[in-house]
Amino acid sequence: MASTATFVETVDLPDGRRIRIRLYPDRSIRFQLSDCPYVLEECYLSGGAKDPAVIKLAPRQPRT
Repeated sequence: MASTATFVETVDLPDGRRIRIRLYPDRSIRFQLSDCPYVLEECYLSGGAKDPAVIKLAPRQPRT
């Protein structure tokens, strides 16, 4: 059974896309984006407690 989010925030972007951010009791974070598909273009996940985590998603057209 999935844990219930302790915080949910939805951000409507100027171009009509929507991002939903959920925080969970175990401190995990889930991002949900509209208008897929996206590809992971950049990911920086450091091991340091004070270091930032950066995740960049870029829209891509589906292959035909």
